[in-house]
Amino acid sequence: MKTVYLVVSGDLRLSADQNCWATQEAVEKPVFAAVERAVQLLSSLPGISRENAEEPMRLLAEEMGLKAGQLFGILRVAVTGQTVSPPLFESMEVIGKEKVMRRLHAA
Repeated sequence: MKTVYLVVSGDLRLSADQNCWATQEAVEKPVFAAVERAVQLLSSLPGISRENAEEPMRLLAEEMGLKAGQLFGILRVAVTGQTVSPPLFESMEVIGKEKVMRRLHAA
């Protein structure tokens, strides 16, 4: 069984040399576009929770031609610095909207 830790304090900086699921060249534009659109969507919400963010994010993924898991994976890495974490929206809720938004802007 693998133990996963959720970092709640501090900001994360992601680098292109991290061991992610694809090369930087292959995903750079779509990843940045996905993060940008997610930032716009999450900014419009009063808070981030599974109840109010998951469905709009699923619709965004569909609109962008992505599977929900692809978009959620991008956001998971940007927000937690991990490719595996506790459930994404619950993690975002614990981290807090302000810090989530800072991490997404920095990604």
